[in-house]
Amino acid sequence: MKKCLAFCLLSCLCFFCFSESENQYFNTAVGFSSYFSENASLIGLTYQEWFDNGWGFQFSAGAIKNDSVNYSLEVKAQRLLTTNKMGKRTSSALFLWASSGVFSTENYSTNTTSPSFFLGTGFGIEFILFNHISIPITFGINGSFSSETSVA
Repeated sequence: MKKCLAFCLLSCLCFFCFSESENQYFNTAVGFSSYFSENASLIGLTYQEWFDNGWGFQFSAGAIKNDSVNYSLEVKAQRLLTTNKMGKRTSSALFLWASSGVFSTENYSTNTTSPSFFLGTGFGIEFILFNHISIPITFGINGSFSSETSVA
């Protein structure tokens, strides 16, 4: 696992260091998102828009499957740091992101579903292949809290 992570980071570094800087982005994109862990998996759709000033946003909606099916909605603000072009149809980007959203959680003792909220921040690397196929990889930290949480 450590060798795979080191290879990915080294590849990303080489991709950015040995490429010419040029903005190669399409302003809007519709995509597919997924997340898998040992406790739950998420499958959903995303809509992304970039503005000429380097700022962008992404909206994601999906279904979470753990013991039951729940939902997740997320809004992500993004700041483009740099874009690079390698060849005629391949480019990459480095960006910062901050997100907030809501997902449903189930209380098994009362058999009710209630919303939980989350906030997160991090950075992402996005590869554009054939000028249209986007492969983003994001790293970050999220924190969540339940709407049922009370402060005494």
